[in-house]
Amino acid sequence: YLGMTVNHQWSKSSEFEDMFHSYVHSFITPDITYFSLLRPFSELEITRKFADYPNYFHLFSSCNRNFSIQKTSELLWCGECPKCAFVFLMLAAVTDKKTVNDIFHKNLFAEQTLVHLYRALSGVADIKPFDCVGTFEEVREAMKKVKDTHEFGDDVVMKIYENEIKEKFADDKQVTHDTYNIP
Repeated sequence: YLGMTVNHQWSKSSEFEDMFHSYVHSFITPDITYFSLLRPFSELEITRKFADYPNYFHLFSSCNRNFSIQKTSELLWCGECPKCAFVFLMLAAVTDKKTVNDIFHKNLFAEQTLVHLYRALSGVADIKPFDCVGTFEEVREAMKKVKDTHEFGDDVVMKIYENEIKEKFADDKQVTHDTYNIP
């Protein structure tokens, strides 16, 4: 904006965490340590750990539309926004097709209308969605994991991965930090 880079997720950054911790320590109390337990982990690792708690699958949501003032649906997921597309992908990478389809009440990889979102999430499009979603590399790693399961192979999003994304980013490094173990 006005020639400056805008990071609407700055409050989730290490820079913010360090600055806020210093502020609290200096001006409020040195007895409080501010930090994120999740910072060292990729989105995929966090999702993998969450998948160990299926009793919460029907209770959680990260859909921005679900938390709007003028909520028009009782569903936890709109199934149309970048957050839904991203979370569906992360869950599809660590659970089975039936589980993730049950959470969202449909298969988002089969939705032609979402192809543009998956292109944007993966870095094929020119701009990343403004929503709080993972990095391009995390998305592509999750897409590879989903493709390797062969459960969604006939779905349009996995065909896009196979035809447009896979080869273009063949040199991607794995982004998960498998040396960390989330307790």
